[in-house]
Amino acid sequence: CHGCCCCSVQATQGGYALVFPLQPLQGALVEPADVTGGRDATKLNLWAPAHRASKAAVLPGCSCYTCKHHTRAYLHHLLQVNEMLADVLLDIHNTHHFEAWMAAIRAAIAAGTFTAYAAWFRALLSSNSGNQDHTEAPLVEAGQRFESKQRKDRAAGEEQPPAKRPNTQVASA
Repeated sequence: CHGCCCCSVQATQGGYALVFPLQPLQGALVEPADVTGGRDATKLNLWAPAHRASKAAVLPGCSCYTCKHHTRAYLHHLLQVNEMLADVLLDIHNTHHFEAWMAAIRAAIAAGTFTAYAAWFRALLSSNSGNQDHTEAPLVEAGQRFESKQRKDRAAGEEQPPAKRPNTQVASA
């Protein structure tokens, strides 16, 4: 997929939030593409230093849990420290946004305007094709950040054996 906004899982793994407009009228309201700030027409690169102190929601106006309760700066921090919560919160947002996109597509089909909707969306993607910035945070394979941290820990001799779980079984009477 190589950065296509349609790949929610790959976007999440790369530290990207899907932010493409869902309707043609919203396209005029989208912030201009700014790859230096970690943004293009389809996704927001939360690894980008521009989000280090941003108190903005991932996508202003989005009704998902992540956007209602967390800032871009917080997600940027979570990514920087390889915290698993970053992937969870990004997945919540990206899944919500992807489902809203599917709802917009179903509405266009029901209204008989899908051909025009698809043409608009293809134009959005093609206008974005020259603005991708993969130098700051390329899409990564599943678990690559975590595995990289494990390798560093092993190299430093810090790997700890898994803790034993206490026996929590209830004895039957």
